[in-house]
Amino acid sequence: QYCKSGHSFESILFAIAIGIGSDYVLHASHSYSITPGSIVSREERTRYAVVHIGRPIIGSAFTTISTALMMMLTENQFSRKFAAILVVTIIQALIGSFVVFFALCDCFGPKANKRSSCVRQKLCRRQEQ
Repeated sequence: QYCKSGHSFESILFAIAIGIGSDYVLHASHSYSITPGSIVSREERTRYAVVHIGRPIIGSAFTTISTALMMMLTENQFSRKFAAILVVTIIQALIGSFVVFFALCDCFGPKANKRSSCVRQKLCRRQEQ
């Protein structure tokens, strides 16, 4: 009955917007959290995260936007609307990841301490063995 009421398009877009909107930030936060133990300050951790995950995030956004642009050329109205919302969502997610999230990490993000780097080194040694 829910799909018959005409809200299926909005629910699909909402689910995809949530997934794409959180994907880039999750990758950025993971990159921020796995910085080596020698990098202690917030600024260095943010720089490390941007350098190591920035290109893959932008590459992923580029391929998804190029696919959406191809969808805009179709005659199907659903595909065109979906592609337009997808492009807007990706641009918003990029701004949220690179501007908002990394600015917050730079100002308020956790610093690495000796205990966390020591635990991380022990875990790495166990995985190597």
